[in-house]
Amino acid sequence: MKIKSIRNRIMQLTLLLSLIPLLVVMLFCIFSSYFSAIDTSKKDMGIMAELAAEYVEWEFNTYIAYAESAGTNLTLSNPSSSDERKLEVINQLAVQNGLKRGNLIKADGTELTDGNDFSDRGYFKEAMNGKTCVYNPTISRLTNEIIQIVAAPLWEGGEYGTTPIGCAYFIANDDFMNEIMRKINISDNCYAFLVDSDGNIAAHVNTENVLNDEVKETIIGNLGDTYTAMREGKTGLDTRTENGVTMFVAYTPIKNVAGWSLAIVAPQGDFLRTTDLTIVVVLFLFLLAAAIAVFRSMYVAKRIVNPIQLCADRLVKLSEGDLSSPVPDVHTKDETLILAGATNTLVSGINGIIGDANYLLSEMASGNFNVQSKVGDAAYKGDFNKLITAIHIIHDELSIVLRQITSSAQEVANSADQVSNGAQTLSQSSVQQAASIEELNATIHNISDKVTETTGSCEEGSGLVSKTAEHVETAVSEMENLRSAMDDISAASNEIDNIIKTIEDIAFQTNILALNAAIEAARAGAAGKGFAVVADEVRNLATKSAEAAHDTTELIGRTIAAVDNGNMIAEKTYASVKGVSELTENVEQIVSKIAAASEEQAGMIKDITAGFDEISAAVNTGSSTAEENTQTSASLNEEARTLNEMVSRFRLE
Repeated sequence: MKIKSIRNRIMQLTLLLSLIPLLVVMLFCIFSSYFSAIDTSKKDMGIMAELAAEYVEWEFNTYIAYAESAGTNLTLSNPSSSDERKLEVINQLAVQNGLKRGNLIKADGTELTDGNDFSDRGYFKEAMNGKTCVYNPTISRLTNEIIQIVAAPLWEGGEYGTTPIGCAYFIANDDFMNEIMRKINISDNCYAFLVDSDGNIAAHVNTENVLNDEVKETIIGNLGDTYTAMREGKTGLDTRTENGVTMFVAYTPIKNVAGWSLAIVAPQGDFLRTTDLTIVVVLFLFLLAAAIAVFRSMYVAKRIVNPIQLCADRLVKLSEGDLSSPVPDVHTKDETLILAGATNTLVSGINGIIGDANYLLSEMASGNFNVQSKVGDAAYKGDFNKLITAIHIIHDELSIVLRQITSSAQEVANSADQVSNGAQTLSQSSVQQAASIEELNATIHNISDKVTETTGSCEEGSGLVSKTAEHVETAVSEMENLRSAMDDISAASNEIDNIIKTIEDIAFQTNILALNAAIEAARAGAAGKGFAVVADEVRNLATKSAEAAHDTTELIGRTIAAVDNGNMIAEKTYASVKGVSELTENVEQIVSKIAAASEEQAGMIKDITAGFDEISAAVNTGSSTAEENTQTSASLNEEARTLNEMVSRFRLE
């Protein structure tokens, strides 16, 4: 097995104890700085977005105030003022407020400057509804330029809140909102933009991106859900990836301008430069501390391991049986000095103990049990005391055993003589038992033959009963047929009885008919005498038929009674034969059981015969064993004499 160096273990432990806390602290500093910088940056961006939105709102409020002041201007709202005068006044107001130009739209939607119809413009509709608005950037119909319009109602009589009679609006400078976006600068590479209520880019640090559909699609693709949240007027912070660069996005709505939202986008790296420098410094300090820890652990390991290594080498030699080599000198003032002293004491003590134990065991091995320790029991200190105690126990126990062996050898010799005598007696008894077993075995075989003959007779009786049962079954079947035939005769007799009744009814009707014919013939007088004779003959014939039918009925009745009696006799005969069949089956079952019991008895007799055969073999084996015991007792007696001679060589106290 490969031994691991304690020097390496100490170095590893020292490095782990020093480097792990340093590594934990370094990672904590790095991650805390990193995430703290990100969190702080997001919060700063959120605050800056809100401040920028307030700034944009303030700018819009300023322009709204300019438009509202124009809406309450008495000259502009006076119907008697000329259009030229009104245009002069509103342009003067525009110049005074730093705006590009101003204009008025009448209530019918016509513009004062060129008379164009602006009634479809959204800001005009808002003004006619009494609302001031900052209109989404749009392309001018006149100059084809992007313009930003702020409009307000032109109030009747110049009094705020009266009936709108037109719209006063100003067009801001082309780049004023883009300039506001440029003023929002929270990092080197950040940019801001405005989204109007139509979702278009209303202002951007780059003027070319305003109302640019391609830029709009790109921004929507980069922002995704953030763009949707801006359209919904929400405030929030998000992280997005743009061209492989992680970007922070802060967005918030412009409160005074419905549907407008401001967004500030800045690369994450702009906020992490100081953090990156901090991480580099922390890594450098960690590497420096790690190098110092490595050198320190090597020094500590050397101071601790060298004395331990010297003592370990001496103990290895001791384990290999070297009791004479000197113990190394150690001059340290720590636990290693104690280790060196303990090693010296251990080597010298084991040297004396091993020599004395060797002397005691050698003497006992040579047969001398009358021996004493040279160094005394006090030299066996601590757990070594178990060694001298064990030697004393071995000495005492062997002495006792040797004495007992001497005594037991004599007893064995005496017992061997007794075993020899008993074995001879056992051999004679075994011969007598074997003869008795042979006689009993012959008797059992005779019984087995008789049981076998009984089993055969039972099987023949069972065959005869089976044949008788078959004949009885045939008789039962024939009785069934007889009973069925008697039932058929009874049914036929009933049918004949019905026919006879029909004949009687016909005779009765014929007699009635003949009587009626005689009456009619009597009424006819002389002409009916011949018919009367015929009627009389018919009546006589009907009377004879009735008498014959009555006699036949009585005969059929007696026949039916005889058939019924035959049925009863057939039923009783069938029941008797059925009972005989059942008794025959019971007899057959009993004979079968007797045959089975005989077969079982025959098997049991065979088992008893086999058991007696085994007993006979065992008796023969016991006889042989008794003879062997006689010979063994003689050998045992000889071995006991030899054992006495061997024990006599030991010298006991």
